[in-house]
Amino acid sequence: MNATDLVQWIAASAFPLSVIAVAVNRYHTRRGIGARSIQFVVAAMVVPAVLILTMRGLVGGEASVAVIAALVGFLFGSFAKFDDR
Repeated sequence: MNATDLVQWIAASAFPLSVIAVAVNRYHTRRGIGARSIQFVVAAMVVPAVLILTMRGLVGGEASVAVIAALVGFLFGSFAKFDDR
């Protein structure tokens, strides 16, 4: 196994780990799944997916940068929409 395969395995493990982490956190805090939890899960799934696709050569560098930039813009742009009160 080379370094590229190792990075892809680590990135692929982020998919189930992010869902499990949110589920455990929501269970222990006795709170429901809110908008922030959904944003975290989506970000934790999109970034590794783009990384894996880029490393395999299925997506070009420009496209991966555009997807990551759009995700960051969405996350930072939506901070003012949700009030945690």
